[in-house]
Amino acid sequence: MDSPHTIASFIRRYRDYLLCVLLIFGCVAAIVGVTTKSSEMVAERNLWISHSHLVIGKVQDLSLRIERMTAAARGYQLTGDLKFAKDYDLAKAQTSDLIGELTDLFADNPAQIGRIKELEHYFIIYSARLDAGRATQGMLPKHTGDAAEAAKADLTRVSSDILLDETKLLDQRVNSLEEYRSESRGRILTIVSCLTALLVLFAAYFIRQQRRRDMLEQSLGEGGEVFRLAIEGASDGFFEWNFITGKAFYSRQFWGMLGYEPDLFPATMQSFKDLLHPDDRQRLLDYIEQYLAGEISEYLNVFRMRHQSGKWIWINARGKAVYDDHGRPWRLVGAHTDISHIKAYEEKLEKSKEAAEKANRAKTEFLAHMSHEIRTPLTAISGIAEIFEGAQANLDAKQKQLVRTLSSSTATLKDLISDILDFSKIESGELELEDTSFPLSELFEQVVSIFSLRASEKGISFTFDDSEVKGVMFMGDRLRLRQILINLIGNAIKFTAKGSVDVTVRREQRGENPCLHIDVKDTGIGIDPKHFDLIFERFKQADSSVSRKYGGTGLGLPISLRLARLMKGDITVQSAPGKGSLFTLEVPLRMDGAAPSPPPADAAARPFELRHMKILLVEDYVGNIVILSYLLDGLKCRYDVARTGLEALNKWKEGRYDLVLMDVQMPEMDGFTATSQIRRMEQEGGLPRTPVIGMTAHALVGDKEKCIEAGMDAYLSKPIIDAELKAKIFELLGNRKKVA
Repeated sequence: MDSPHTIASFIRRYRDYLLCVLLIFGCVAAIVGVTTKSSEMVAERNLWISHSHLVIGKVQDLSLRIERMTAAARGYQLTGDLKFAKDYDLAKAQTSDLIGELTDLFADNPAQIGRIKELEHYFIIYSARLDAGRATQGMLPKHTGDAAEAAKADLTRVSSDILLDETKLLDQRVNSLEEYRSESRGRILTIVSCLTALLVLFAAYFIRQQRRRDMLEQSLGEGGEVFRLAIEGASDGFFEWNFITGKAFYSRQFWGMLGYEPDLFPATMQSFKDLLHPDDRQRLLDYIEQYLAGEISEYLNVFRMRHQSGKWIWINARGKAVYDDHGRPWRLVGAHTDISHIKAYEEKLEKSKEAAEKANRAKTEFLAHMSHEIRTPLTAISGIAEIFEGAQANLDAKQKQLVRTLSSSTATLKDLISDILDFSKIESGELELEDTSFPLSELFEQVVSIFSLRASEKGISFTFDDSEVKGVMFMGDRLRLRQILINLIGNAIKFTAKGSVDVTVRREQRGENPCLHIDVKDTGIGIDPKHFDLIFERFKQADSSVSRKYGGTGLGLPISLRLARLMKGDITVQSAPGKGSLFTLEVPLRMDGAAPSPPPADAAARPFELRHMKILLVEDYVGNIVILSYLLDGLKCRYDVARTGLEALNKWKEGRYDLVLMDVQMPEMDGFTATSQIRRMEQEGGLPRTPVIGMTAHALVGDKEKCIEAGMDAYLSKPIIDAELKAKIFELLGNRKKVA
């Protein structure tokens, strides 16, 4: 038997010839493979063409079955003959079966599945109308007959859409089959041409290269011995691979870091390959081939090797290839370093990062869920508080105190929920500022109206001077600027027992850019300068006794500071214990040259009557239905209630409504889907647009944008505020009257 060394020498000497044979074999195999693959693909495409023919046939048969149903139902209505009734039942059952078969055939086509669901829906409606006609044994009532004809028209429309799409798909599949056949023939011809050209080139190349290889092998001596002696004292594990002789050299340190004795493995490249991790082996070998071929500029890789103990250690490999005069590699020398400790640390960091990201996602999901669960009943509680506040005339002093306590507690709870959600959105980077134009004076008037009574009740003076910015149209986020002012002024009043709270607004120049400068000065308890940083941290206050005495979560100032910085501004503070505080808000002043628009009409003024208007209230929570019904009763308008999105859609189709109050999260069908369906049916039927106000208890991630994208005209977050909802109703219905 030939020794391994003899076989290796034979392979080295005649490897070019062997390469030629392998290349020929590869080309032949490619031809066979292309031919086989082509046959398989042709068969697969034929199956899809047959599938399309089957679908088209069943859709056409479906139309025929529906016509048979119609004829049998009419025959039974006219004659009362039971034969027609049996024919109707048979046609109905066959139609239902055909719909089921089409559903199975479209299992991989989401677009058609949607149409099948729609077809099934109209079939149910149509068969129900025909069944009603059978029960009367006479002519259908006009409204029932119209409904049946409408359902049948919808069936015909959807069937035609399905048939049209499948016919187009059939044409595409037939064209695809022809194109693929043409491409396959081209590939086979290309492979045959390449094979012929390569055979001619290799015939001349092999003779020349074989002569040069013989001369190179004779010139290689024992030049690597000096290198082997030099690396024995190094700490890294060195290696050398000789691609001509097939032999390899590994230093004592190479085997030492793996826990093996140096003489345990033969001096070959295969010894290295046998110790590679299965998941890294092919990747590393491909990398080496790419490096030797010049596709990669340096040999630098990380992989795992099996230690004598059975564990896997991480190796960082570095190397350099040596090429002959003809640019072919014949040696690779390099070193291995054990980096298992570095990898262990990286894995620990990655796990910590994943755990933190998972915790953050869980926090976001929890806040979104809790927002919905808390805000939904809070809408009812808040609504009841507003109702009681407006009906205190017949209450005694104790009952009025209870009402004030209920209102105050509800407002505090709403502020707490809003603060927590706002802070979470800011921390996660999900809060986006709006950029709209609005008059500053109008915003300031709202703030003054909020705090004037509160300051009066505490017996302190409250002034607000905005004379320097009268008539200025500000470009920015109105809601967030208002939120900052409410936090700053609210804190000033809360921590001031006597004296005054003074707000001054002025316009200042910071370099070339104008700035809106707002000072909020109070004569309250003051703050120790060493606690200035602390008061802007979340859930922190300068003194724990302050929280016990005055209440609060410690989120107002942190949120205000972050909002100001999102606006490219800042908040600063000057204060001393017992001497009051001065908080200063500065934000860039971007002005709009347009004149201030007139303020919106007050809902309480009722610019028009609603007694002739009809509203659809869509809400699944009983408490909110009670409160919103009370509000609508107060507006003297007619309204219907739907408890699910599907029920709302059906009621909208059956009746004409001037406005829809749409809850977002409901069973069966959510508010987004229901609104999208309404908009689709309006467009298809040429119907006027029905205003839709979205109502949601989720307030964490872009609900307003989702509502608008779904086709809603406005958005209100829960808990619903009575005045805001009334104003929005009058605004949308007023706009509709103008259009009409």
